[in-house]
Amino acid sequence: MRDLAAVADLAPGRGILVMPKVDDAEEIRIAEAVLAEGGAVPRIVALIETLRGVQAAPAIAAASPLVAGLLFGGVDLAAELGVEVAEEPLRHARARVVHAAHAAGVEAMDVPCLDVRAPAVTEDEARAARRIGFTGKAAIHPVQVGPIHAAFTPTPEEAAGAARVVAAYRDSDGGLAVLDGRLVERPVARRAERVLARARAAGVA
Repeated sequence: MRDLAAVADLAPGRGILVMPKVDDAEEIRIAEAVLAEGGAVPRIVALIETLRGVQAAPAIAAASPLVAGLLFGGVDLAAELGVEVAEEPLRHARARVVHAAHAAGVEAMDVPCLDVRAPAVTEDEARAARRIGFTGKAAIHPVQVGPIHAAFTPTPEEAAGAARVVAAYRDSDGGLAVLDGRLVERPVARRAERVLARARAAGVA
């Protein structure tokens, strides 16, 4: 509460406030009220790093318009579970955070890579996170930003392929198209639209 009050006193009109160990939606609503009292309007990223937080992730993601995303805190969660910070033991929790974020229409951020000396490891982790639905990955050192951007930015080939899918679906008469022998339905076109939007935002399409 002291930290929130200090931010409220500064009354920032923009920015991101990362809230650690968010266990339920009420914490977000309390933060929103405190910030509003001081006229502060930063967006909130809720760090989901406890079992209670994982269970409440859908409610947390939808708790306030200020919520910009959920950040999966795998290190603390692994400690609580008594497991390694690895893909298999955290698979269910990661999926729950991803699903909650997408259902609420907010960002799903993956846990940072702890090895700041291995950019390739960071990029591999980021690509794996992207494959299961994360929209970004936290960084704990500036050297990790480049590999993360590389992992989440569609390649020119991916962008071109997505553009072909979108065009084929748009030109179809009955909402179905066949492209290179594969059926293109609305869900396929929607995924391609998202890829194309990311590519355009990154300047590769």
